[in-house]
Amino acid sequence: MSWMEPRKIIKIGEKSYAITLPKKWAKILGIKPGDSVNLTMDKNGVIHVYLINKKPKKEEGFAIVLDASKLSLSELEECLRGCYIEGLDSIIIKNLKREEFKPPVLNDLIVKLPGVIILEPGPEDIVLKIAITEDIIDLDEVVTRMSHILENMFDYMENYINTARKEDGETILKLDDELDRLYHLGQRLIRKKMRAKIMSSRNYLDLLDYLMIITNLEHIGDCLDRGVRILMEKDWKEIQDDLRESVLRSRKIVFDTISGIRYPNLKILSNLKLRRRELKQLLRGIVLKKPEFSGVVNEFELISTLSTDIAEITVFRYLRKQSE
Repeated sequence: MSWMEPRKIIKIGEKSYAITLPKKWAKILGIKPGDSVNLTMDKNGVIHVYLINKKPKKEEGFAIVLDASKLSLSELEECLRGCYIEGLDSIIIKNLKREEFKPPVLNDLIVKLPGVIILEPGPEDIVLKIAITEDIIDLDEVVTRMSHILENMFDYMENYINTARKEDGETILKLDDELDRLYHLGQRLIRKKMRAKIMSSRNYLDLLDYLMIITNLEHIGDCLDRGVRILMEKDWKEIQDDLRESVLRSRKIVFDTISGIRYPNLKILSNLKLRRRELKQLLRGIVLKKPEFSGVVNEFELISTLSTDIAEITVFRYLRKQSE
């Protein structure tokens, strides 16, 4: 269906003009003759039409049936994740006969997706429902919570470098699982919003920004996860001071960037390149001392790159807001 339709201006009386609204648009919006609308015009000359006292139509619930007899465990996991992110509200899994699909394995898959509950469990078939109301969850809240989790991950990484306590390393891995859950939730919210029948280009760009932000935040968490796994298998005492400084510098880069999501500071963001060069020089020294830690070095370098990507998005958001 086209969202652009040519229309002629019609003269109404002595002081007004009118245009007609395509009937198929009216049907989608749920409006009829006699309904009222508000009109606004922005500084660019774009006219916006807003419905008065009209609640948006509720989206029909989406459902799907998965046949577990034709899927491996990893394939079923990918399907469940895809169904969740795509915004499906009900998932029926049939033919759960194989031992690899029995609890607690299936529960471990489901717990990774916020709001999913099991209804009507049977010996071979189950029904999953996503019991989450997207209208009361804000994407800014998802970003804020992901940021707090990353802050905790950096805290435990710093503690681990100082003490080498295994518990701190394992806590980082658990926090990354929680970060993944929020990432899946954020993806679901974004895709739900993107399916809106009519959306302004501004709103669409905002959603793309959110998608890139939460993706980069999740990838930063993955970097910390992979980095601590490497450290937990090696003796790094000779480079302890360098590792500690790398964590502190990476943390500074990440959270200066995150703060710019809501409160852009162009001066701080413009200094990222300098801080990235300083971090890279420090990391190069680690590789020269202990080449076997190049994997950890790569993770810290990737963290700074992902932070720069977020910084670019915050600048675009800032400029877009200034142009309104």
